[in-house]
Amino acid sequence: MGRNRKGLHAERSAGRITSVRTVENGPLYATVEISYMLNGLSYFALFLRVHANRNRVDVSARFHKDSVWSPENVYLSLPFTSGDTLRDTLYADKPGGLVRPWKDQIPGTCLDYACVQEGIAWQDDRSSLLLASPDTPLMQWGPLEYGSRRLHTQQAEDEKPESYAWLMTNYWETNFKATLGGFYEFQYHVSSEPALPEDELAAALRALHEPFVVCRMRPEGV
Repeated sequence: MGRNRKGLHAERSAGRITSVRTVENGPLYATVEISYMLNGLSYFALFLRVHANRNRVDVSARFHKDSVWSPENVYLSLPFTSGDTLRDTLYADKPGGLVRPWKDQIPGTCLDYACVQEGIAWQDDRSSLLLASPDTPLMQWGPLEYGSRRLHTQQAEDEKPESYAWLMTNYWETNFKATLGGFYEFQYHVSSEPALPEDELAAALRALHEPFVVCRMRPEGV
């Protein structure tokens, strides 16, 4: 297979929406459940908590994976990149600083995937879209289809990376059950902001990733 992680005849399927329902609708936020039918999963739902007074959505992907021996991957599409100018720059928070996938790379390095720290962001001269991914650090940038796997400098100059959260894989040797069966939940936090200076994006992702925890304390002596 060369650099491919799948064979020429690999089967691929996408989820199909089967139902949408409102879970709660209050003055601060509303929660919507979107259920999908997807091969290999007996249950898959996205829970979207949409905040009323902030440009923020908290996403929970919950599913039950069938237990099988076949080699498999599970991806979650992050379709926030425009083909033209809107949010046309993708940033990935890596240890030590932000990088732009397919741009800030050593020639000959992998284009397809990378691990991130706090999350990723898209930005143009007007707005920033931040996505914190506390549970899934592995991101897929290249296309999912079988084909020649390119290295940096082999892509077109104006080509933009696609974005997927790579939730599960058993293609390599594993230190967990290779069947991958069971219930899972992965969370994401999405926020829209006015355009931020590049040197502030990492801190904004970290704040989205690690919000303040507020708790009630008893006064001393009580």
